[in-house]
Amino acid sequence: MTSQVPIGPLPFLAALARSERVADRLLWLRVAVDYFLTDATPDATLLAEFEANFAGCLAGADDENRLIVAKKLVSRGNAPPYLLAAIEALGGDAALFVLERARGLPREKLLADAEESGRASAVARRDDLDDELVWTIVHGGDPEARVALLENPRAPVTAEQFLNLARRAKADIESAGDRRLAEALLARMPARAEYAPLFMEASSAQRTLILLAVQRAEIGKPRGGPPQGAASEAIARLERYALTGEPDLFARALAETLGCRNILAEKIASDRTGEPLATALAAIGAPNDVSVRILTSSDMRDGADYRRIGALARLQDALSPSAARRVMAAIIEHPQDHENRAPARLQSPLSSPRPESQPSIDRRPRATPAAAREESLPAAVLRRRRAFAFLGAHRPLGDKA
Repeated sequence: MTSQVPIGPLPFLAALARSERVADRLLWLRVAVDYFLTDATPDATLLAEFEANFAGCLAGADDENRLIVAKKLVSRGNAPPYLLAAIEALGGDAALFVLERARGLPREKLLADAEESGRASAVARRDDLDDELVWTIVHGGDPEARVALLENPRAPVTAEQFLNLARRAKADIESAGDRRLAEALLARMPARAEYAPLFMEASSAQRTLILLAVQRAEIGKPRGGPPQGAASEAIARLERYALTGEPDLFARALAETLGCRNILAEKIASDRTGEPLATALAAIGAPNDVSVRILTSSDMRDGADYRRIGALARLQDALSPSAARRVMAAIIEHPQDHENRAPARLQSPLSSPRPESQPSIDRRPRATPAAAREESLPAAVLRRRRAFAFLGAHRPLGDKA
């Protein structure tokens, strides 16, 4: 006597679900999906059998057919969780599609997947992210997920999260030369003040937008006393080294004045666009005529097309001293240290304000003053340098009006 076995809500096709032929099982799968798209629901007594048939047929399908099933079910909007779970359990593109698009997935699962490399990117592309999910992705170990988050126009990224991502992007470049996160961040418009740590990695147009964004961010903020720039002796030393064509000494003096590493100062000074150097000079309070002579001298030394001096014109509406100081602070800041301390001489504008005041540039002790180095030079060399400096400072450059 034949036993009575539950066959589910599709009695005339039940044999197909248990067939050894792949084509038969795929046919049952397509019919079962269409069955759900008509808003039908299996009887509770037959649900277990139907679920087993669905899982079995799905396991026998290739990833392409599973993806077709996933797309159909997700388009319904409220597919039964056990069907979505069956798709996810098999992995592949179909599982990622469900994770990215399906509604009604358990929140605990989304949070767990947001921390898992390979699946976090799918979560990052969802259009229903909240602050907790975004932070989980930002702090997670999947760099691709952070890029996907920034490429998701519906992701509700906050100012603090943008700043965290900018610092991570800067660290990625410094540690591994990985520019993916930086490029994704800079491509996300409009430009924001929180992009300042990536100023050196930005294009000329992006640098202008960052400076303007920093200026806008300052509007309405309480103002303290007038900010102090670098000591006049430090600025004069920079001008002297620029006019006498001593790039190594200029870079070391710039590093000392800004309070940054020599390698960063060299990068600022050697940038042919002139925008980083113009920003640095504005940040330390260099007078306009001094900035013009320094930038022009650098252009003449390189035989360039005077792009550095052109930076002053390109940035004229954006290069306020306060914005320049804040951008330079973000450039100098070490990403790994941002939670504990600001750059040595320039207070970061994007970190939480500190109760204690930071010593100004000209009150900071200097480890190896240039003046001390010059004292050890022969008198003839010193006379020659002073002569070059005098001639350079008094030749007509058309910038003293």
